Amino acid sequence: MTADWTQVSVHALVGRYDDPFYLTLPTPQGHNTFPGGPVRHGEGIEDAVRRLLHDQLGVAVEEVDFRAVVEHTTPSGGSELWFVFEVHLSNHDAQTASTAPGACWADDTDLRVLDVQPGRLRDAVADGTLADRVWMPAPPR
Repeated sequence: MTADWTQVSVHALVGRYDDPFYLTLPTPQGHNTFPGGPVRHGEGIEDAVRRLLHDQLGVAVEEVDFRAVVEHTTPSGGSELWFVFEVHLSNHDAQTASTAPGACWADDTDLRVLDVQPGRLRDAVADGTLADRVWMPAPPR
């Protein structure tokens, strides 16, 4: 069964200054993903990033940098639009974020080993090609 609407989500490529590692979190489905989640009805996109990072990682984020919008097909056949932002944490906030349940810092190789999803976003981050693409449409069904 496919959904008849598109879920809007925000996700953050959370890094430490001058460090090529990204924070990932486990999902109930058994893979890892970048921190984030659904935008609430009436909530601003950047406000959602700040709320979710506070809720999931216990950090207050001042600055977020837009990177891309990724259209993602869910396993149930639905569609999601992921607004992807880059967020850099201070050393203190990075230590705080590391204590989130299941948090794992991953470099480009680890992103693939950890099966970070969605795979298209993972590969674009790992390959360094995300900066070349502001819009990543879902592959044809």
